[in-house]
Amino acid sequence: MILKKYFQKIQASVSSIEYYANAIKKPLKTSFFFFITSVLILGLINGTNIALNKLPKIKDDVSLALSDLNEHFDKNLEIIWADNQLELNQDYVNVYWPSIIDYKAYNLPKFLGIVSNSQQHPYESELVANNSAIIYINKTNLYTLKNTVRDQNFENQNSKDDWLEYPLTTIIDGSGSYSLNKQSLPKIISNLRDSIDQSFPQVQVMVAITSSILYFFSKTWFLLIETTLVYFLYKIYNFGFDFKKVLKLCLNIMVPTTIIETASNILYSDLTLPMETIAFWTILTIISFNLKLSSLFFIDT
Repeated sequence: MILKKYFQKIQASVSSIEYYANAIKKPLKTSFFFFITSVLILGLINGTNIALNKLPKIKDDVSLALSDLNEHFDKNLEIIWADNQLELNQDYVNVYWPSIIDYKAYNLPKFLGIVSNSQQHPYESELVANNSAIIYINKTNLYTLKNTVRDQNFENQNSKDDWLEYPLTTIIDGSGSYSLNKQSLPKIISNLRDSIDQSFPQVQVMVAITSSILYFFSKTWFLLIETTLVYFLYKIYNFGFDFKKVLKLCLNIMVPTTIIETASNILYSDLTLPMETIAFWTILTIISFNLKLSSLFFIDT
């Protein structure tokens, strides 16, 4: 019976203007319960979609990147980690992007990274000056570029303030001495793949739960922002709604909004339109216009 009533409310929220006229007359807790229940269910659907459909694609991309690494690893190169520092048997190594990434299409630098057999900082190195990259590794530190998305003029990012520094000892913590070469790499890659395969079901569950929680908080934050905007907008146009009425209205509008957004994410994963914002304000406009016509803005609750 409870489920039947809940789904009847879902149906009414996407098909009936009268539903919203009645919703603003009911207690606030009714709208809160409807919103929370719906967002929790849709969050679980969204998280499950990510875990079952998007994570396997990421896993395949990682596997392909490992294959690229194995294929393009220099047969004469040897990388040694000993005495808390990195050693190469050559001056430097350029690390190329995996084949799954078209760096030109995204206006990325030519190289993913540069590994130098020196103590030079990236802002002092001619390797970085002559070849753009977003990661630089020397004997003791790993550096990443700041603002790689906002400022893509990589050739000009060559000062100390452009780089973040991470000591290799904190990244390779607790590891003893070892070496990496063309002969040992296949076994390492095989072990990595086995580890990924074994842990993947647990990762899927964790991602589904985490995504659901983040989904709930993101929708709550969106609700607070949009409710505040709608309240001031109604004040400007003298619609006669106090904040409580606006909140009840927005709580109910958020349900079809999240349904539309979740359906769009599942059916059209490559869609870049802000469906949440479009859906919310489209529904709000239609409801506001109809409520205005029926003079319900002047009824006190």
